[in-house]
Amino acid sequence: MKHARNAAAGIVALAAALGLGTSAFGQVATPGGSYTGHGGGGGVNPQNGTSFIPNMPKDNSGPYNQAVNDYNAGHFDEAARDLRDDLKVQPDSLDAHMLYGYVLLRQNKYAEALPHLELVAKQTPNDPVLHDNLGVTYLQLQRPADAAAQFKSVLAHAPKDKAALAGLAQATGQTIPSGQSVSDLQKAVSVHPTAAGYEDLGDALQNAGKAADAADAFRKAADMEPKNSEAWLLAGALYEQAGQNNKAIPALQQVLTLNNGHVYNAHVHLGEIYAASDKPKAIAEFQQAAQLRPTDAATWYNLGVLQAAAGHTANARADYQKVLDLRPADASLSTQARAALAALPAKQPPTHRHD
Repeated sequence: MKHARNAAAGIVALAAALGLGTSAFGQVATPGGSYTGHGGGGGVNPQNGTSFIPNMPKDNSGPYNQAVNDYNAGHFDEAARDLRDDLKVQPDSLDAHMLYGYVLLRQNKYAEALPHLELVAKQTPNDPVLHDNLGVTYLQLQRPADAAAQFKSVLAHAPKDKAALAGLAQATGQTIPSGQSVSDLQKAVSVHPTAAGYEDLGDALQNAGKAADAADAFRKAADMEPKNSEAWLLAGALYEQAGQNNKAIPALQQVLTLNNGHVYNAHVHLGEIYAASDKPKAIAEFQQAAQLRPTDAATWYNLGVLQAAAGHTANARADYQKVLDLRPADASLSTQARAALAALPAKQPPTHRHD
């Protein structure tokens, strides 16, 4: 299932909501959530380079187990440190190499992730999640031929794998296959309505550029499977895209109520929605998002934008400085943070009483 936001949507949406020009925000790729397809497992969205990485099982050594905990909590710097320690003791551990590769992908460190993923891929030729992510890594490193080979290896075992089909299309410059037509899917759910059927219909409508109709389809899927947080998220995100915030907000709040996945993304979407009309609420949502992913520089940058717009200069300065301290892989984000810092009102010197 495809997430509704493109890689730059967070910052661009905030710029629009705050009445600012998007050129100042650039195309910053924020790491996506661990979205899964209809059949579970992991996958990728090769269209925007966001890796969809599954939660890892607890196994192996003490440092590895701690790394799993840190990874699942979004503490990627700590997970990387734990895995480096684990690999010193167990340099041949495929589990550790794979998780380290996924952590590095989360940090957008594609070149560093590559050797770890390649090592594991040689030993696990039938793991579609691994090979999909390896394909995306090759795409990010401008190696389309190698990417195509990875996606083809997935399709050899799973011919309908959506992530591999999309990745292969991008690697070869082809149009992404659209699958069943919207009309066929509408007929199917009218005869036999199922949550999976509405999810497929939502995907097709989204690909056709019909955000509101796609949101309605995902909402029906969520109504049929009330604990399906991904369906609630997609409904909310697409309602937001369609400008129907009165429908987006309750859907996104349901993701928070369920608290079984995609909470970070729900906070981000709610923050984007509130940015135009209720800055305190928007700031609160992005603060929650930052707590969930404290190493995501783009979240801190967005929070700084909101704090500055609300006149909270000291908080904005701290948030922009956090971006610089994190040293994001996307150098343009650091450049923007420095420019935003420079544009803030200067600190006022303390005043002294004269007796």
